[in-house]
Amino acid sequence: MLLPPLLLLWAAAPQAPAAERTPEEALALAVAAQRTGDKDHRVEFFGIDLNLRERGETPRELEVTLLYDSRRRGSLQLILDDSGRGGVRVEKGYDGERYWLKEQDHEPILLDGRDFARDRELIDDTLGLCEELLLLFDLERLKARTSDLELAQATLFVGGQQRPHEVLRGAISLADRRRRFALWLDRETWLPSRLTLEADDPTAEAGGDEAAAADPEVLLAQEFDLSAYHDFPFLGSDSTQGRLLPRLVREYRRDAEGDRTQVRILELQLVQWRLAPRIRKLEGPR
Repeated sequence: MLLPPLLLLWAAAPQAPAAERTPEEALALAVAAQRTGDKDHRVEFFGIDLNLRERGETPRELEVTLLYDSRRRGSLQLILDDSGRGGVRVEKGYDGERYWLKEQDHEPILLDGRDFARDRELIDDTLGLCEELLLLFDLERLKARTSDLELAQATLFVGGQQRPHEVLRGAISLADRRRRFALWLDRETWLPSRLTLEADDPTAEAGGDEAAAADPEVLLAQEFDLSAYHDFPFLGSDSTQGRLLPRLVREYRRDAEGDRTQVRILELQLVQWRLAPRIRKLEGPR
């Protein structure tokens, strides 16, 4: 029997009696737990060097540089050695209006037309991932976009043991869409151990086709397991930037039956979030 999609977030663990603190107080504790300095700084952009291990039918491992700026409609630059193009260095990006690609020793080109559909899909997927990472890097963003907050107590298996958590659930505005979310907060550290995001209306994603939405192959929920928190230093310095971020991010999908499949593992090796990254801009006619 398929679970109704909106019950997936609640089916992850039985609800315990509500905590004495309010949802707003729990989220405030999580916001404070991220900070390591006296002054707080909003996270609006970042540059990340990471090891990406993709799962699925064609597993692969990549060293990736990811540059993202959420301001001015969002811009992105993705730098990697693309095995699909013979291992050459490839840069892909979005400047807020146009998709572009630059292969090693070649001039940048616009990614227009059917031939570049897969490149555009990769960039769109990465833009979505960046917005979700931004949410995890700065829980104030989550605080400003949420509604219908509720709080429950549960346990989560972390680091080989069951640990008590408070689970914050509600609705959030993300990428111009309203989605349900569940944020699992470790009651010892108050740092997030898991974030689950789900579409409010899966039939909309299936083009209104209810039969397609009921298909267990349709992926309905997105889940991130977070661990190894670290205050990353400024590049070339021992001075830290003032915020605890997860070094290890494991991404999963859940289908309509609640089965979980691992999508990718991100091991963050360097994160620079206090200085805006220099993202390539594509010159020439629009």
